[in-house]
Amino acid sequence: MTTAAFARRSVTEHCRLVAEMVAAIERPTASVELSALETDHYRTLAADVIAPGHLPPFDNSQMDGFAVHRADVVDARPEHPVLLPVTGHIAAGDAASALPRGEAWAVMTGAPIPVGADAVIPIESSGLTAFPSRGEVASLTVREVPVADAFVRRAGSDIRAGDVIAAAGAALTPALVGALASAGVRRLTVFRPFTVLLIATGSELRGQGETARPGSILDANTPALTALLTAIGVRVLTPGSVDDEPEQLLRAIDAHAHEVDLVVTAGGVSAGAHEVVREALGIRGVSFGSVAMQPGGPQGFGHLQVGTRRLPVVALPGNPVSALISAEVFVRPALLAAGGWWPGRPTVEAPITEDAESPAGRLQVRRARFTAAGRIEFVGGPGSHLLGSFARSDLLVLIPESVTRLEAGEIVRAWRING
Repeated sequence: MTTAAFARRSVTEHCRLVAEMVAAIERPTASVELSALETDHYRTLAADVIAPGHLPPFDNSQMDGFAVHRADVVDARPEHPVLLPVTGHIAAGDAASALPRGEAWAVMTGAPIPVGADAVIPIESSGLTAFPSRGEVASLTVREVPVADAFVRRAGSDIRAGDVIAAAGAALTPALVGALASAGVRRLTVFRPFTVLLIATGSELRGQGETARPGSILDANTPALTALLTAIGVRVLTPGSVDDEPEQLLRAIDAHAHEVDLVVTAGGVSAGAHEVVREALGIRGVSFGSVAMQPGGPQGFGHLQVGTRRLPVVALPGNPVSALISAEVFVRPALLAAGGWWPGRPTVEAPITEDAESPAGRLQVRRARFTAAGRIEFVGGPGSHLLGSFARSDLLVLIPESVTRLEAGEIVRAWRING
């Protein structure tokens, strides 16, 4: 049988195809305690969440100040201030009670608003330099009429009981988790995290701690790609590196096909001899070809029939820099977007410190870092083996397909990849 192939495609097109394939993955749901999200990140809601209570749960003060009845200070003017005795003190955690007419109570930020009060005078506007102690009577000076509900946070003004706090598909961001906790939500229905089967190929690879032999190298792709994927909440299965034997690769996939959503391979996708991934999967539905990117040109993509399952596969090149950049450009954003998260990296624009050449018709991805002067300095060259240079970088500079040369001082766009 002939290996399935595609002609060279653009980075944009390959991104779209991988994203569509990953977005179509069906994942089971689970009911989890909200507290479980403290250690299980990048989760997505699988069902609407209804607020069991108000947020805020009660009327409370936005400021440290004095709760008053507006009707008691309706005649206040700078030239004719109104004086009210301060007869009470409410701190956060105290129970609310009714404020008598003609009096003011000291109220702290977050403390309940006394029943009947409809404004808070901040201490900065009160004529007092400190709050009176409990039991001490002081005088509040009001020089202007406060607006209705001035510095009062009414119950339900953020979320009301019965509201949909978040709809199915929403990413469980820190802010949303906080809102759910404040509203009293205890359990959620969420999608299970993506599970990826990660396989690095190559007869030359040796795992950490294994005995080296002439011509062998340590496997960098498995730990590097595992770190990239787990950082976005993906669960990774790693059966270990696979020799350049198609049957060994197929056995590794078969052994885990029932428990993963996606297979990601590294290595064995080029047009040379001993390209195990291309040889094993190219006749089984996965297509291989070239993407207009440097490094990371050789790529594979498609579905592999494993029993009754059509298992999505993304096949990356084997050079460690090519594999990591390919995962940054194609795999990471697809998984994030499918989970309801923003798929991009933060971007910056700044001038470069030196000239750069780039091949025509290819998106070149260069490793770089910021200088103390806020300029972008390339780290190492464009080669796909310069992993040490990559490790010293905090930026990926994206040189468009239409650009073949950049001059020192030109503004470029870059992704922040650290932090």
